[in-house]
This record gives sequence, C-alpha cells and structure tokens, in this order.
Amino acid sequence: LPSPTPETTLPRLFGDNKPSYKFHSSWMAHIDPTNGHAMNTLASEYQKVIAQVRFYLKTTGARRDVMQVVRRLRYGYIITDEEVILLRYDHGQANSISASDGFPLRPGANFNGISGLLALVWIHLMASDDANFLI
Repeated sequence: LPSPTPETTLPRLFGDNKPSYKFHSSWMAHIDPTNGHAMNTLASEYQKVIAQVRFYLKTTGARRDVMQVVRRLRYGYIITDEEVILLRYDHGQANSISASDGFPLRPGANFNGISGLLALVWIHLMASDDANFLI
C-alpha cells in the first residue's frame, strides 16, 4: 500500500465539545418517544446538538480510500465539562443515530462504572478498527 498522504488519510471519528449548560445527556428524557418531538427547550437544545454531530458524521470523510472502498464516519462523541456521550451513526438509515447515556468525567467515590475518559479511549479504539470502519 502507498504511504498515507493528506489526500488518502481519512478521518475516523468526530468529536464535539459543548459546555454542560448547552448540552446534557439527561435532556434526552424530554423527547417524546412516540414521535421524536421535543417536549421543551431542553429537548430542543439536545436535538440541535445531535443534529449538528449527525451532519458532520454524514458529510465528513465520505470518499473512497486508496483501495477504492467507500469510507464513512460511523462513530463520534460529545464531551462537556461534566460528561462524555458516545454516538454511533447508521448510514443505511437517513437519521439513525444512537447516543449513549453520559459517562461522568469526574466520577464520585462510590462510582462503579465506566468513566468518561475510559469511554473516550474505547470509542477511539472502535473507530480505528478497520472491520468496523467499512460501510
């Protein structure tokens, strides 16, 4: 294979950062599950940020690599000053994006789970896996 160049090197992951007063994973609970509409301004703000990330996942890196295989971004994340939210985009369905619950950046003393920093390491490993990168 030829050496990577800026023309052949493709992004594998998109990350966005927001202050916690503009985005929080708990705001997803304010979206009506029957029709997907926002029930208040918190849900509306949540949907705006998700739509922005969906746009970048959909449009960034959608081109053929050196082997003429179409590569697209599948994974992303949103990081705030409080948490990390992992995202997975399904290019087969126009608006299908899955968002995780928030992983805390500063877990408390009795926290028994995955921290935000470990979640970031994991999503970078998933994005670097060639088997999961092909769409």
